[in-house]
Amino acid sequence: MSAIEYAQDAAKAEVLGLERNLTVPSRRNGNQLDHWISVSWLDRNDVWLNMFADVAANSCTGKIAAAFEIVSFTPQRGWIVARGVDPHLASCMEVEQRIRALVEDTNLRLHQASAAVSPAPVPSQFSVRVLAALVRLTSRGETQRTVISPRWPHLRTAGR
Repeated sequence: MSAIEYAQDAAKAEVLGLERNLTVPSRRNGNQLDHWISVSWLDRNDVWLNMFADVAANSCTGKIAAAFEIVSFTPQRGWIVARGVDPHLASCMEVEQRIRALVEDTNLRLHQASAAVSPAPVPSQFSVRVLAALVRLTSRGETQRTVISPRWPHLRTAGR
């Protein structure tokens, strides 16, 4: 796995599910609920947290929850808390599905952003020259140990 692929995977979050035992009356309004949804990251980072905050703020989630809060337990585990959920307007499953959609959208946006930032690797001019020289040597039938070095251009093939 390359460093870029690791960084993309590390930024991903996965929703594990609703913690029913943590669903409690909201601190702000006793008629509303706070739903705690478990989330895991390979490696939680500020980039993902900030992107999630942007995605959640720009989505129309007013009917689902008044606000979303991320509560960290460890660097790899935590919760997204849907604060101020009206139980008459949204069921537990609707809240969980909405948070899953927000997490998937966040993961997708981060993947697209990292793909746009990290272009495909381009081989250096030196490696292209070395490869071309090796192809020429092997196409001529020379199978001896080949030494190609910019420091010693006079050394082309050992034993010559």
